[in-house]
Amino acid sequence: MMSTLRKWLLAGLLVIVPIALTFWVLEWIVVTLDKTLNLLPAAWNPEKLLGTYIPGFGVILALVVLLLVGAAASNFFGKKLVAW
Repeated sequence: MMSTLRKWLLAGLLVIVPIALTFWVLEWIVVTLDKTLNLLPAAWNPEKLLGTYIPGFGVILALVVLLLVGAAASNFFGKKLVAW
C-alpha cells in the first residue's frame, strides 16, 4: 500500500512540477518584458493610449524591435558585408 502511494506521489510531482515551473517562467518573462514599456516616452505608453493595462504588451514590443533590427541587419548590413 505505501509503495503504491509513494509511486502515485512521485508521478504527481513529475507532472505538476514541470507545469508549474513553466507557468512561473512564462509569467516572469512577461512581467520583465512589460517593464521595457517604461523605456517608451510617456506619450507613447500603451497604458495611457489605450486607457487600460494589457499584460504581455512588452512581449509584443520586444518582438517588433527584434524583427526591425533583424530586417535592418539582413538588408542594410548584409548588403554592406557582401559588397565589402
